[in-house]
Amino acid sequence: MSLSISSPDKSDKNKKPPGCVGVGVCLMSLVFVVVGVWAAFSAIRTSTWQEVPCRFEKIEITQNKSEDNPFKLAVDYLYTWEGERYHSVQLETDSESRETSFEKLF
Repeated sequence: MSLSISSPDKSDKNKKPPGCVGVGVCLMSLVFVVVGVWAAFSAIRTSTWQEVPCRFEKIEITQNKSEDNPFKLAVDYLYTWEGERYHSVQLETDSESRETSFEKLF
């Protein structure tokens, strides 16, 4: 039986740990994890919302031929939640862009 011991390679002495590259990758991974957890939490939270009836005040489709997606949808509606009346406006410029605002009515 023989046992061989080798001396350390000189190139190993010059190798440095990843440093800021490793930290950068970790931070970027952390950002993706946080965004994913937030999106999942938001989806779960809104899936438990109770449906309430609403009344449409105005539904409008506008066209602007100079834009890539020429059609825009605007919906104004009223609803009551826990005894309070709300007015909401939802604008949709394409399948991925949606803006919603609401205000409490007295």
